[in-house]
Amino acid sequence: MLRSVFRSPARRAGSGVLLLCALLQSGCASMGRTGSVTVDAAAIHYTTRGVGSPTVVFDAGAGDDMTSWKSVVNIVSDRTEIFAFDRPGYGGHFGRGKKFDSDADGRRTSDEVAAHLHSALQLAGLAPPYVLVGHSLGGLNVLAFAKMFPADVRGVVLVDGRPPGFSDACRAAGVSGFIPPSALMYLMPEQMRLEARGSEDSEHFADDPSAYGEIPITVLAATRVASPLSGEKGQKFWVQKQREFAASLRNGRFVEVDSKHYIHQEQPALVVSEILRIIRF
Repeated sequence: MLRSVFRSPARRAGSGVLLLCALLQSGCASMGRTGSVTVDAAAIHYTTRGVGSPTVVFDAGAGDDMTSWKSVVNIVSDRTEIFAFDRPGYGGHFGRGKKFDSDADGRRTSDEVAAHLHSALQLAGLAPPYVLVGHSLGGLNVLAFAKMFPADVRGVVLVDGRPPGFSDACRAAGVSGFIPPSALMYLMPEQMRLEARGSEDSEHFADDPSAYGEIPITVLAATRVASPLSGEKGQKFWVQKQREFAASLRNGRFVEVDSKHYIHQEQPALVVSEILRIIRF
């Protein structure tokens, strides 16, 4: 997520390298069966759990690995198969194999991630249809997937996803706190810097409501302030843009949630309910 650029490094600060690796490995192992596939010269580590169709695919926000979804996947996997993964640089990739070849231009965009994810699902032997669940920046990635491979998508759940076209809207409205300054980018881990640099291209790519056709897309928007940099005004703008995006869709659903940014951790039952709703759609 691009909101997490203001907090994720701090959450990880103070942990030793060995301890961090151990925690990541134990967290992934507890989520289900693990594996990896190589796509565009990078290993994509993933976990699967449960049996059934459609497969529910989880993509975390910037700064987070697949264990961000733990409280949700453990419930959804009782109903169907789940697939959660780490983009290069996160989780199981810690300290090695951090880049796709497509990262060579210094940016990682949602259409690139979506294409690589589609290949990873095929290599892992998971056939469509898919229900795509994305948090924050991960929401742009799953929207790109739905735009590029609509026939493979049963539905989408955006968990406080960064709205398409949001950076342009912020500038036009004079809203600050959601676009990381250049100086902050240099302090980010490389994978986050790549994604931050590609985020506006990702927003533009997803800003195409007609491309999603009749795919059901649920937008869950957190109403409580997550960062002092955005404040109450910024939070209302964040929710407003998510509402407008949902309204622009042929089959959109908008749900305000009394939560901060990590809805899937504060209110996992609500996220599960929306996922199951689309599975039954």
